[in-house]
Amino acid sequence: MKVALVHNCYGKHSGEESVVRDNEKLLVSAGVEVVSYCRSSADLIGFRGNVRGFFSGIWNPFSNRDFRKFLERENPDVVHVHNLYPLIGHGILRICHESHVPVVMTVHNYRMICPDAQCFREGGVCHLCATSRFREFQCVLHNCENGFFKSLGYCLRSLVARWRHVYDFVDRFVVLTEFQRNLLAQNGFPAEKMCVLGNCLPSSVPAFQADGAKNGYVLYMGRIGMGKGVETFVEAARLLPQYRFVIAGTGDLGMLDGAPKNVLNIGFVDGETKACVERDAAIVVVPSQWYEGCPMVILEAMRNGKALVVSDFKSLLEISHGSAIGFKRNDAADLAATIDWLMHNPEEMAGMGRRGRKMFLKHYCSDVYVDKLLDVYRLLTGSFDC
Repeated sequence: MKVALVHNCYGKHSGEESVVRDNEKLLVSAGVEVVSYCRSSADLIGFRGNVRGFFSGIWNPFSNRDFRKFLERENPDVVHVHNLYPLIGHGILRICHESHVPVVMTVHNYRMICPDAQCFREGGVCHLCATSRFREFQCVLHNCENGFFKSLGYCLRSLVARWRHVYDFVDRFVVLTEFQRNLLAQNGFPAEKMCVLGNCLPSSVPAFQADGAKNGYVLYMGRIGMGKGVETFVEAARLLPQYRFVIAGTGDLGMLDGAPKNVLNIGFVDGETKACVERDAAIVVVPSQWYEGCPMVILEAMRNGKALVVSDFKSLLEISHGSAIGFKRNDAADLAATIDWLMHNPEEMAGMGRRGRKMFLKHYCSDVYVDKLLDVYRLLTGSFDC
C-alpha cells in the first residue's frame, strides 16, 4: 500500500506536528510506502506572506495544479490529510475525488465548524460560527484572530469550504473522540463517515511510579497561552502554598507575572529531561478552557501511571476513560480542593495511575493505533472484505 500524507505545517512546533511525524514512522514500520506533500506556514514572512496566506487559504489554483502533478507522479492508494491551511487549500479534496483516490482526513481540531478551529472565545466555549445567523462572519465580528484581515481570511476560507461542499469529497474522517464525532454530526457532517481513533504513543516506556504527596509536585506541561487555563493553575497554586507546582512550557510568559513562589517555570523540556519531569510529578493537571482534541499530555500521564486532573469537559474526561478527576473549569478553588484531596489520599492517586496505564494500553498505544488506521485504509481500498 502507498499512502500520501498531506500536511500544512504550522509556523511553530505543535502537538499536531508530532502526531503527523509519528504517524509517518508508524506507517513505514508497518510496511506502508509513505510519500508526503507538505507546506509550511513558516514560509509566510512579512506583509507579502500575510497576503499570500490570506488568498491561498480561500482558493489556491497554484497549489491545486501542483498537487495534481504530485498525485499523477506518485499514484498513491490513499491520501491522508492532516492540515490544509493556509498554503495547500481545500481544492485538493476535489482533485482526489476526480482522480478516484480515497481521502482520509484526521480532524485534529474543530475547524470544520469554527474558523478559529477551537470553538473558544473570550475565555469560554463558542459555537456562533456553527449556529448563528451570520455563521462564519462571527469570526470577523468578534475579531477572533486579533486582527481584521486575519479574522476575515479565516472567515472566508471556512465560508468557501462550506459553499463548495469540499468535505463531501472526504471518504473517511478520523475523529479523536466520540464527543467530537457527536458535535460534528450535530452540525451536519455524516456520522457514518467518521471513525474514532485518538492519538497514540509507544507503549515501550515503562510506567513511572509517583512519589505521591511525600515528594511529588503538581505538573502543568504544555503551551502557555490563551485557552490553556494556565491562569487557573497558577491561582490554585496560590491557594496551596504547601505544595510545589511546576510549569513545563513556553509561550506568553507574561501570564506568569505575579505567580506565587511555589510555582516554578522550567520552560520547554524534551527527551530525557522531559521524562524526568514527568517521573517526579505526583499529579498532572490539564486545566484547558476549550474542548481540546486529544492532548498528548493526557496520554503521557496515562502511560506513565500518573494521577490526572482535567477540566470537566466531556471530551477530556472521555479521553482519560475514567482514570482522571474532573474539576469545574476556570474554578481555581475547585482545582485546589481536588489537588489537596488527592495529596491526602496517595492510595487513590496510585489507583488512578494504574487505571490510566491500563486504559492507555487498551486505547492509545501505537500498536493498537496503527492496526486500526490500516483497517481504515483497507476498507477504502477494498484490501479486505468488510
